[in-house]
Amino acid sequence: MGSIKKKRRKKMTKHKYRKRIRADRHKKKCIICSLPLVLTGCVSTSKKPTILGSPGIVGAFVHPDQQALARALAHFAQANLLVYEQGQGSELALAAYQRAFDADPGNHDIASRIAVIALHRKDLPTAVAAMEASQHSAPDAYDRNADLAAIYQIANRDEEALRLYRRALDIDNSHAATTIAAAALYFRGDQVEPAISLLEQGFRSVDDPNLINIYLYEQGRRFVSNSAYAQARACFEALRAHEPSYRPAIDLILAELYSALGDDAKVIETLKAASELPDPDPDVYAALARAFHRQQRQADALDLLTQARLRFASDPDALFALGSVYSEMEFHKEVIAVLAEARQRLDAAPSPTEAERPPLSEGYYLILASAYDGLQEHETTEQLLAECLTAHPDSHRAMNFLAYLWAEQDKNLPKALKYSLKSVTFEPKNAAYIDTLGWIYYRMKKLELAWATLSKAYEIIGDDAEILLHLGDVQAALGNTEAAVKYWTQSVAIDPAPTNRAVQQIDAQSGMSGGDKP
Repeated sequence: MGSIKKKRRKKMTKHKYRKRIRADRHKKKCIICSLPLVLTGCVSTSKKPTILGSPGIVGAFVHPDQQALARALAHFAQANLLVYEQGQGSELALAAYQRAFDADPGNHDIASRIAVIALHRKDLPTAVAAMEASQHSAPDAYDRNADLAAIYQIANRDEEALRLYRRALDIDNSHAATTIAAAALYFRGDQVEPAISLLEQGFRSVDDPNLINIYLYEQGRRFVSNSAYAQARACFEALRAHEPSYRPAIDLILAELYSALGDDAKVIETLKAASELPDPDPDVYAALARAFHRQQRQADALDLLTQARLRFASDPDALFALGSVYSEMEFHKEVIAVLAEARQRLDAAPSPTEAERPPLSEGYYLILASAYDGLQEHETTEQLLAECLTAHPDSHRAMNFLAYLWAEQDKNLPKALKYSLKSVTFEPKNAAYIDTLGWIYYRMKKLELAWATLSKAYEIIGDDAEILLHLGDVQAALGNTEAAVKYWTQSVAIDPAPTNRAVQQIDAQSGMSGGDKP
């Protein structure tokens, strides 16, 4: 019995020993893990509380440089934890990062984090000061110059930002983002040539030139939206020179810009070059034909369209594009013929079932209806517009077209009024739609309402031959002959063609009064 108790006592002793070994190991791990905190005074080995930043007992045995590094690491870790718990705008995190930076001056990572938190707090001076201190400690480092430039750019200190971006690029010109940022500052200062020159240099040096392609395209679009066509032209010319694969899409954009800038010769030159590419776009032919038409070179336009019809005979979309040009030139029979060819190609295309065949486009119906209307074939015009509204019930253009057609013929006025009112709800500021509505009121003998509506259309668009004609007609119906003649005369001054009914109205009024014709 005694021996049994002795053995049990020995086992218990071994068990306690093992527990003690594990406890000692755990203490060693805790000491190692907390050593940086001890060195910096964040944790004390004594039982007395230690204020963050006091030297700590172990600090006395460590080199000052090591102690500063440990202190920086401790504050850095504390700041990271505060950011995690409180977010990027944490004031306590900002203070901790500042202490870390004080312990490790010139550490760019810490300075960057100070700047980020300061920007979140809208504390721009603190962000600037941190990045300036970092850059001053290593003025030949690429990242420090580029980051300080970015902070200056945020602070609208553009000249200083541009100087530092250029300095960063002199150190390392492989960064597309820095090249683009510097170019953006040039553009912001209306210095287009230096911006383009810098970007062209970037094409040859940056690690990802496609970023510059994207930037030039987007910057060009921004210039177009602001009607800054010369600046947009510079962007798209640089893009075309560097990336020929973007043609002919860029050629079409440039042609529009040259046209907006009044350079018709450049329009023709650009589109001709685009039409000679191995795989030209049919839209290029359409745009070139329009350019010839604007320059009164009808023979060249028709010859080009004939070539295009042969070249793209099997492409219904191309044929439709050519038909739209014929429409603008008011070659009605050619419109009908080329759209008939397009319809044949579409009908011949394989389709699983008739129900799955997509409807003809709204533009197809409108252009074809306009051609038949130009040939005074009103019944066919109405039929096409009705088909368009069946396929596209919300086509406000078809509604307005049909409503005006009925108003001109003085028929179906209640339904014309319904369509007209609905089209105006789609585009309340469309003067043409409002003119149609006013003309329907005139036909319905609602003269005061017609006058108010037509006057609104005139206020929106200003001098327009059709609206002035209608204003004159309403004044004549109200018995104001002098006012009517005034409006008709203004209409003729804008459009003196014999097809303008105002010419006939003036002639008729002159005949009634016994006066000479104007």
